[in-house]
Amino acid sequence: MKKNGFIFISILILASILRLWNLGSIPSGITNDESQFIYNAYSIIKTGKDITGKFLPLAPHYDNSLSPASLYIIAPFVGLFGLSAYSGRLPYAIAGILTIFFLYKIIVLITKKNTLALICAFVLAVSPWHIHMSRIAYEPTLALFFMLATLYSIVKYNKSNQLLLSLIPFTLSFYSYNATKLFLVLWYPATLYFMYKLYPKIRIISVLYCIAGFILILASFFILIKTQNINRQNIFIWNDIDPVTRLVNWERGTNLAPRWIQPLFNNKIFSILRMSRENYLEAFSPQFLFLYGETSGLAQIYGTSWRGMMYIIELPFLLLGLYFLIRNHKLKEQYILICLLLSPLPAALTSDRSYGARAMMMIPYLTIITGLGITMFIKKISIYAKAWFKPIMFTVPVLYSYLICSYFYQYHFRYSLYGAESFFQSAKDLTNYIQKRSPFFQQILFSDGGGFIPQYAFYTKMPPEEARLLYVMPKPKQNKKLYFLDTCIENKDTATSIPELINPGTLYISLPKCHPNIAPTQVIRDVGEPLRIMWKIFENPIYGDK
Repeated sequence: MKKNGFIFISILILASILRLWNLGSIPSGITNDESQFIYNAYSIIKTGKDITGKFLPLAPHYDNSLSPASLYIIAPFVGLFGLSAYSGRLPYAIAGILTIFFLYKIIVLITKKNTLALICAFVLAVSPWHIHMSRIAYEPTLALFFMLATLYSIVKYNKSNQLLLSLIPFTLSFYSYNATKLFLVLWYPATLYFMYKLYPKIRIISVLYCIAGFILILASFFILIKTQNINRQNIFIWNDIDPVTRLVNWERGTNLAPRWIQPLFNNKIFSILRMSRENYLEAFSPQFLFLYGETSGLAQIYGTSWRGMMYIIELPFLLLGLYFLIRNHKLKEQYILICLLLSPLPAALTSDRSYGARAMMMIPYLTIITGLGITMFIKKISIYAKAWFKPIMFTVPVLYSYLICSYFYQYHFRYSLYGAESFFQSAKDLTNYIQKRSPFFQQILFSDGGGFIPQYAFYTKMPPEEARLLYVMPKPKQNKKLYFLDTCIENKDTATSIPELINPGTLYISLPKCHPNIAPTQVIRDVGEPLRIMWKIFENPIYGDK
């Protein structure tokens, strides 16, 4: 037992290093979603209100609906450590580490096999998918953590009347991330059913109380939908109908069949079903899991690109574990398979083909199956290939370790550059430039339309009251000497010099497409792709620039 405890602590230490090392600086910069979560949490801890002025909102909203659990979990961290990328991401990293703890405990409680639990804990600790998502301030990491905390509480208290305690972490998981609600509303009843079958001492009345609480949680969400500005429903395939309509029109337009036959095979219902099927199967594809990872427009936010969400060496172990589960028809194996099959639903039923976040509930079940495969592999090798046991048990860990080190190398020394702009590194560089040059100008014009505001408020640590005024202010928005314009400066297309473009005492920042006939004073570039200009800067100072 002492040996197992030492190994488990070593795994947690390794997991902590992988999730906390350079947490505030890699990924470089922060995304707009991160800035909205972290800054709104900062506003709440400082003033009790979010950036829109709502007091302790249950359905916070900025550009999109934000999940309340994530917001209130970040708040004490930014209150204690200050407003920064590190403090905003820290609760997610901690949740990622504790997820490994709960997975280990759950496996020990259910299977009584410490070796299997340790292997699964290690697989999750070094998982590229889980490491990456634990290092950014995105909601699914918390949803996954609280989901496993729910399962742990059900397994831990199955012999008592404390089963209702599972509703606490379940509620937090449910309100941590909007997309995974699709999974959780099926997962929780299924889990109660299987645990009731698995543990005969669970009282049926306790299960019924949990179901009643579950229904109340669902009802609370529908009330929020009706009374608050929750708008994430538009990502469902059936609500984002324009792409479906275009596809059906194209299919009917490139068609030699009689017109009366076409609607039988080319219609919106069949198109939605086909898109859902493709999305669902993509989550299980070798391309996503082992070769390229996320391939949507968010590829470098939800992953490092050019690398699968799992290590390629885990593929044979995953297949071996699946074989074991399918061959055995016991409740435990059936439960794991059903949970795995349910977990990609949030990605399958949405229109933008994004899996890194929405299919994240797959991680613990893929981990358990891989751990089962590794355990079976070791067992079979020790029985049927004794002469090769030592060479194989040396070679496989060495290859596994190399792949882990390769990921660490890519993440910290390459992704920190080529993935920087996915996390809006140029917004950070631009804010630093504005703060440095601001004393030399009477006004600063910014042709962004307001999208830069969350980043600017975050990096300048703007008082929440000022940010709130900016949010409600009609365009053009103004904060002291900084003006946010909708577009490029109008009626200046013929200008050929900076004095013709802006008045003395003006610092003007524009998009790259603006004013192609004037050489900018400075440019902000994509650090991962230096030829790509992100912002043009035009200066016409009156105070001197030295």
